[in-house]
Amino acid sequence: MKLRELIQGVSVKQTLGNMDTEVTELAYDSRKAQDGCLFFCIEGFKVDGHSFAGQAVGAGARALMVSRELDIGVPQIVVEDGRLGMAAISANFFGSPSDKLKMIGVTGTKGKTSTTYMIKSIAEAYSKKVGLIGTIVDMIGERELNTEKTTPQSLDLQRLLRQMLDEGVEW
Repeated sequence: MKLRELIQGVSVKQTLGNMDTEVTELAYDSRKAQDGCLFFCIEGFKVDGHSFAGQAVGAGARALMVSRELDIGVPQIVVEDGRLGMAAISANFFGSPSDKLKMIGVTGTKGKTSTTYMIKSIAEAYSKKVGLIGTIVDMIGERELNTEKTTPQSLDLQRLLRQMLDEGVEW
C-alpha cells in the first residue's frame, strides 16, 4: 500500500519525501522492523521511538511516522500525536477490520473475563465463530493465540482483528 493511501483521514502536519513509496508491513518496535515497513516512532514514558529510527531504517524500513522531523533519508509522515497516528494508519493498512465485525466491549473492575467467556459461549451456541481479546488470552474460535501484553497496541489490535476477519470470525 502506498504511503498516500495509508494517511487518508489521518491528521498529518506534514509529509516529507515520496508519498508513493510502497509499504508492505508496519512496526513500532525496531527489532521487528523489516524490508518494506513503515516504522512508527512513538514517544513513550521511558523510551522515545525516534531514537530507534536509524536502526529500523537499517533493517529495511522504507518510511517513518514521526512527531518531529528526523535527519534520515526516507519519507516521513509528521503527526501531532504518534499514538493516534499509529492507530489510524494501522486501521487503514489492515482495511478497517473493526468496521466489518460485530464487536462487544466489556469494561469494569471485576468480572470482565467471566463476562467475555459467557458472551462467547452464547454466540457460539448460535453457531457464530467468535474472537476474544482479553487480559489473559486472545482467541479465534477455540484456538488460543500467543499474547505478549494485557492491552495490545493499536497496531497489534488492528492486525489481530484483520486475522480474525480473515479466519471467518463474525463476533
